[in-house]
Parts: sequence; C-alpha cells; structure tokens
Amino acid sequence: MNNLDSIHLKIASYQQSGHALAKDGRVNEAILAYEEALKLQPDAEIYFHLGSLLTLSGKIDKAIAAYQKAVEIQPDYVDSYWNLAWLFSQQNKWDEAITSTRKAGELKIQGVWEHFQKNSRYRFIKLHSLSEEDRIFLENIEVSIANLELINQVNVSAKQSYQDVWSYSPEMPISNFGISSSLHSIIDKGYVESICPVSGKKIKSDQSFYVDHYQYMIFYRFLGTELFYLVVGGNWVRFNIAIYFPFKDLIISFCDPTNGIMMEAAPVDYWVNIFKSYTLSCLNDVKDYLLSDQPKKISAVLGMWNIGHYFWNEISAIQELYETKKLNKVDAYVIGPNNYLDIQDIFPEIRAEKPNVDFFYFQAQAPYWYLHAELPQPTYFQFCLTNNFFTVKLTALCIKEKLASRIYHNSYKKCRPNFLQKVAKSKQHFPLLWISIRSHTREWISQVEGIANIIRDLSNDFPTLGVIFDGMPTEKANMEKILELIPPNISTYNALDCEIHETFVWVYAIDLFIMGYGAGSVFPWIANKIGLYHGNTHMVRYEEAFCIHPRENCQHTFFVSRDAITEDLDSVSHPHTRNYDVDWRAIYNKVVKIIEKLNEERIVTSE
Repeated sequence: MNNLDSIHLKIASYQQSGHALAKDGRVNEAILAYEEALKLQPDAEIYFHLGSLLTLSGKIDKAIAAYQKAVEIQPDYVDSYWNLAWLFSQQNKWDEAITSTRKAGELKIQGVWEHFQKNSRYRFIKLHSLSEEDRIFLENIEVSIANLELINQVNVSAKQSYQDVWSYSPEMPISNFGISSSLHSIIDKGYVESICPVSGKKIKSDQSFYVDHYQYMIFYRFLGTELFYLVVGGNWVRFNIAIYFPFKDLIISFCDPTNGIMMEAAPVDYWVNIFKSYTLSCLNDVKDYLLSDQPKKISAVLGMWNIGHYFWNEISAIQELYETKKLNKVDAYVIGPNNYLDIQDIFPEIRAEKPNVDFFYFQAQAPYWYLHAELPQPTYFQFCLTNNFFTVKLTALCIKEKLASRIYHNSYKKCRPNFLQKVAKSKQHFPLLWISIRSHTREWISQVEGIANIIRDLSNDFPTLGVIFDGMPTEKANMEKILELIPPNISTYNALDCEIHETFVWVYAIDLFIMGYGAGSVFPWIANKIGLYHGNTHMVRYEEAFCIHPRENCQHTFFVSRDAITEDLDSVSHPHTRNYDVDWRAIYNKVVKIIEKLNEERIVTSE
C-alpha cells in the first residue's frame, strides 16, 4: 500500500467515526474526528458535516467558516449555500444571506425544502421527559429548567381547560372557557411576552412568522440573552409547542404525549424545517419585516378547516372580543377558505368599531396532513410579512347564548321565503327527527339498514313522525337507499343540499337528533337540541346524559352505549378515525325514551 492509499484509508476511518459519533449524539467527539480527517486532506463533504456539528455546539462563526470552506473546495455544493444563507439570515447579515440563497437557487440541484428535510440535524430535548444528559447539557449552556417551566405555564392552563371541556356541566362558570388571559394580554398590548430561558427576564416580541394554516403554527422571534423562537400552535387550544435556538439548532419541546391536545401533529423539527424554508424563500420580505420601524398591525387568522371548531373556537373568540370591547384592537383579519358564515355578517360591529379594519380572504389551504404532501407555497407566511402583521390565533372554548342567537338570526335573514315555508311545514310533525348520514372517516358501517330500521319502528310508535336527512350532498345515494327501505307514508325532508345558514335555521326547528359524533355536531349543539350521538369507542365517552361542550344553558344529550359498538379494526389504524358498527336497537331504545320525555313536556306546556 502506498502512502496516498494509507492517507485515504485514514480519512475514510475518521469520517466513518465522525458519522457514527454524530449519530450517537457525541457531538464534540465527532467534531474532533472530522477535524482529524481534514488535517490529512480538505474535503467539501466533511466540511459540510463539520459545519452542522459546530452549529449544534453553538460555534456559529466556525460553522460558517466550515461551510465556506466546503463551497471553496466544491463551488456547486448547494447544501452548504443553504445552510450559510440560513445562518447569515439569523445574524441579520442580509447581503451575505441573499447572495448565498441566490447561489443555491442558481445551482438548482435541490430546493430549499428538500435540503432542510434531508440534511437538518437538531438536538432535540423534551421538557416532560428530561434525561440526566439533557439536564447536564442545559446547565452547560445556562438554560434554566425553572425558566422553561415558567414558559410552559401557558400549557398547564390549556391542559386544564381541555380537561374541563370534557367534564362540563351547566353549574360551571361559562367564563372559564373564554379567551385565555395570555391571549387577552397579547390583544391588549400588541406583543407577546415570554421568559428568557437563560436570564429569566421577562421579554417581549411583536415579530411573528405565520407558518401554517392547518395547525396555526406561529414562530415568535425573541431577542433574549440569545436569539430564540417561541413556537405556538394548536387548532383549537393555543399552547406553546417548543423553543427553537437557531444558533445551536436546539429544539426544546413542550409537547406532552400524555395529554392529547398537546401532542404534535407532526414532529417539531418538521415545522422548524418549514419555517427555515419559508424564510429563505421570502428572504427579502423577512429582511424588510424585521428592519421596519413601523408599528406592527395585529392580525387575527381565521377560517379553520373544521366547521365545528370554526364556530366553537374562532367565532366564539370574536364574540368575547365584542363583549370585552376589544374589537378595535384587531387591525386585520386574515381569513382562510373555510369561512363558513362570514364574520362581517355575524359581527357588523367589527367595522362599526374600527372603520379602517382590513379583511383579507384566501382560497389557499394547507393539506390535511403535511407529512404526506409537498410543501405548500408560503402564501400566508409571505402575506403577513409584506403587510407588517403581528399575527395571533384567536380561540375560545364556549358558545354563549348571545352568540347562538347571532348565528341564528344572521342565518335566518339569508334564507329564502320558500325555504322558510318548508321549515314551517316540517314543524307540524312530532317528533321532528334530525338524522345525519356520514360516509367518510368514522363511518357507521351498516347505517343505511340501521337508520331505516330506526325510522320504521319509530313511525309505528309515533305516527306523526317527521324525518330530516342531514349530511353532505354526496350522501344522496345513501339517503335514497334508506327511503327505499321505509314506508312511503313517512314524511321525510332532504337537508343534504342546504347551505350552512339554512342548516342552522332548520336545526332550530327540530325536536331531537341522531348523528355520528363529529364536526356536524355543531348544528344541534348551537341550537341546543337534545339527541343521541353514536361513534367508535374512542369518541363515545359517557354513559349518562352530558353537555357536548361548554355552552351556556346547555341541553343534556346522550351517547349510544359502548357495549352496542363493534370496532372495525381493519379500517384505519388511528382510533380517532376508525369506522365502526352499532346495534341500531340500542339507538332506537334511547331515542324512544327521549321522545317520551319530550312528549310529557309538551303535554305539561299545553296545559
């Protein structure tokens, strides 16, 4: 073996050792291995890996030097350009960042999103399960666990609110489920407050980066002892997801798997990669946003993907802003495609109290699960930057009587006379039964036969029965199958083609309902109607009467018995969306008892 071959073998050995040590989390030892390899011969790939590890060690200047060496040796090393651009952008070295981004874009070997997904390396620490190694590391970088726990207090309150939702009773103050005190503080002050993880000092930020319109991920930029981002998200409860330190590529997660509402819809590093990608894709906009000396405008984002959460969480939050005289605090509303009833119609006071308020409507929507899709365009991210927005997600957890009345009266005004006549005609029946048909996730497998059997037997017990079929327009085939199985003399009505405002008006007219537990529950819930829910065992939570969620003066309702449910274990793996079958007799028996009680109340009222 000649001397050159021997050198190459040593380099390969050091490189393999560096890879193995880095994979094992032994960063400092891996750095030494890479440095030994580079002493023997400069190599672009080794410099790139060294730069990543130096970033993890907080040695940013050395990391930048390593990436620069990589592109000096190999001018088309696009991965190094992307990492240089990111680090320069976090140092506010905008010319260098823009130059590096342009170089990477010109090479077009791979895009920024593909780069960060493939090459990002983070140190990941979970606050709820700190190892001894984690504790030592945090102590060495002077990040206080006590300070992290203070930041996590927002989540403690969110967790309690979430737990209370599922045990709500009319005796509980409805005010407990309004906008959180931390969110009220943001609206009042126009900035978000946090604790510096190192110094423990209270610091504030009015710089936000709105990353996602499904999970409502927002990165708030803080200049504490060291630059960090507070990652806030959640599509119906706002909580602090993580802290990200860009100069250490350190993620400290607050997500707790023992609490369903605080579990990650995707790993936190996934959201960080999206944030990095969007930052470099919109670098000039980011620069202008951070350097602007103009006051930031408070922007509320709305248009939740789920109709139930839209009214329950978003619209209820605006009602509270109205009641607390804070509508004038919000400068703009950024509204996604799911604007089920326009807030300008529901709340004409918004423009009355703030004439110059802006409303922006978008059709762009993030995929249901990011992990199974390509990265969407940074539509919302860029729009909020170019408009100098400080972005917040408005959320509350209750429906008040005044809000329910708003929704009904706004809906009624939109209805045509012929529709209102049909609603009036349906009210002549007793009982007037609302039945929802659902054939997507969480489907009652034998619902066609089951619903037909329920209707047929109820019509024998209650000859003046009227039935309204509710659901998506795509359920028409199932409705027609049900109609073929029931006597033609039973009065039925088709609400499948109703607009949302029509659905709200009609559901106020019913006596009771039968439906699968899901987003459509919002209609009888807001109308405060009694009824029965069915679902898989994950969704069916109570054996006794309950309030579906916090609603002022709530009507108790019921679930079908769990022992009447059979899970379809082969349909999907996740228990939340698993299909199921249910014995229709269990639904029928409970519904009969509800109708008998309603009939007794009618008799008492008529007397």
